[in-house]
Amino acid sequence: MKKILIAASLLINVNICFATQQIPDLLIVGKDTFMLYSFPLQALNLAQAPFDYGGYSFPETNCYRGYQATWKILDNKLFLVHINKVDSTRKELDIVKYFKENNYYPTIINGLIFADWYSVKFRYWDRWNPRFQNIIYSPIDNKVIFPILEIKSGYIIKNKLYTP
Repeated sequence: MKKILIAASLLINVNICFATQQIPDLLIVGKDTFMLYSFPLQALNLAQAPFDYGGYSFPETNCYRGYQATWKILDNKLFLVHINKVDSTRKELDIVKYFKENNYYPTIINGLIFADWYSVKFRYWDRWNPRFQNIIYSPIDNKVIFPILEIKSGYIIKNKLYTP
């Protein structure tokens, strides 16, 4: 019995240890691009996935969303710029059509989709307890940028991103 418990414990722990980091969304602020490990589009809980992968909603375990979105901050507002398929085609989605198919009618300002559904406070990344939730990572500096961005209903409330 003791051997069975030890074996079961090892199997459970091994499954917990393996996880695949997800492909981040991209956030453009000024001339900088940041990797965004918070996925604003998911906050809408849309019924239909943006892309079909032959009966699956995602192509690989590194992107369960099945897409990579590009966001941009302009005039202290968050906008959705692109949604691309995460396969070799990198096909771009017609976002307005996709939203309408999901019975969501977005606010469009100057041809861009205003993310008025999204509110978030980005938190510190605790290096001893790394959870990729609501953090922004700078690929240029190769470090995590600390609590620097707060968004409420698509409006930027606090922005301390360093953008030269």
